[in-house]
Amino acid sequence: KYQVLARIFKDFWKMKIILNLEKNLIDTRPGLIKAIRIAIYMMDYKPDDEETVNKFLYKPVVEKAMEIFSIKRVEAETFNKWYMDYYGRKGKYENDFFPGAYNFLNKLTKNYEVSIITSLYEAHAIQILKKKGIFEYFEFIKGMSIDNSINTKSDIISNLLETMDNMDKDE
Repeated sequence: KYQVLARIFKDFWKMKIILNLEKNLIDTRPGLIKAIRIAIYMMDYKPDDEETVNKFLYKPVVEKAMEIFSIKRVEAETFNKWYMDYYGRKGKYENDFFPGAYNFLNKLTKNYEVSIITSLYEAHAIQILKKKGIFEYFEFIKGMSIDNSINTKSDIISNLLETMDNMDKDE
């Protein structure tokens, strides 16, 4: 009788943890950097140094390209197409777990409901997590939307919290 009650309370009070994919688990920089370098090369933009490339990391590419290279939106969208062509095919898989991250995740998911947020497109994040064999570890996965209606970290977090709130109401 008490074991059943304890199990009910344990599930009821289960803490929810939110992790950031590219800050806590997986170093996605190698694929992102290569995709940015390819787009810079294809568009023949300068500079293409490390400092310039790093400014793009985890930012909306079109807006960042407009800012960094002082170009119009149409050119920035072409830049983004080159970036997405490489990243969508290969770059998203050029990543590694941070040291200790996989073991940390294994332990964490035994006791907590874990969700993930990311500055990557949500679809790419899902593909990465599946390829790494950890997709099933997460209650929710939220990232940027393909249509860019959700494209800032605060938008992503708000989207996740709204989804969690709706799930709590449904239960």
